[in-house]
Amino acid sequence: MSRNRVLFTGSSGFIGRIIIPKLPEHDIFTLGRSKSNTIRLDLATQIPSLDETNIVFHAAGKAHVVPKTRKDRNKFYDVNINGAVNLLKGLSSLHNPPELIINLSTVAVYGLNEGELIDEQQPINPNTPYGESKAKAEELFLEWGRQNGVAIVNARLPLVSGIDPPGNLGFMLKAIDKGKYFRIGSGRIRKSILWAGDLASLVGLRNTPSGNYNLTDGYHPEIREIEDWIGKQLNKNVRTLPVWFIKSAAQLGDIIPNFPLNNDRFKKLVSPLTFSSTRAEEMLGWNPRPVLTTKLIED
Repeated sequence: MSRNRVLFTGSSGFIGRIIIPKLPEHDIFTLGRSKSNTIRLDLATQIPSLDETNIVFHAAGKAHVVPKTRKDRNKFYDVNINGAVNLLKGLSSLHNPPELIINLSTVAVYGLNEGELIDEQQPINPNTPYGESKAKAEELFLEWGRQNGVAIVNARLPLVSGIDPPGNLGFMLKAIDKGKYFRIGSGRIRKSILWAGDLASLVGLRNTPSGNYNLTDGYHPEIREIEDWIGKQLNKNVRTLPVWFIKSAAQLGDIIPNFPLNNDRFKKLVSPLTFSSTRAEEMLGWNPRPVLTTKLIED
């Protein structure tokens, strides 16, 4: 593998902290708001002045927050859309454009809470500020790539695993650890998931066809397998409650602030939601490891 000069945004985030240590054979320079970055600025409001680079890994963005106000909703568009616009303006000023831009996106662009092996032919229909802002960012990157002859990989991610994960997986981890998590019925429905460390392989892509790609571990474990995997790492048993009981509790969560369960989370837990990564396997050589062989907790 030849050595690349990689601009990495969002290096201090969950995915950045996992991926960057796995790229010692590349020259990495980072862009973000913290002092630790090579280029320190806020992409949501500033256009960066950049040096020549041949790969851009855009992991910066806003996610894992349920907006409660208009200001909260607008923050998704400010960060995810304006951030993409300003990054592309900075790249447009370079004498030579990069060869490849990897833009981390989300399966939330489909707007689905249920389905099996959904592929990229499924029309997008985002129904949250997160999904809407990421869908728009995908369009911006693809259009810029067409205009500048740059390969664009919009990586649509499902549940992402790694040490100390955010989002729904982080919620499960904390709830199981505190003994406040219960399996719903048999737990036999499947979910797509991905180990964050596998995303590092995207940096080595060559002659990549531009497009949107679902990325999963290819196994799509049953929810009970995920629960037992977490429980084993925590040395905790996962207790089971009947579906009707959890559904009643979820209804309370819609009216009681900070209740650990609501109807939206309940529906996600009892509905299968898997995505096909066949296109990525065929076009990108995507070859992930099963998430259940990885860890969520530091040794």
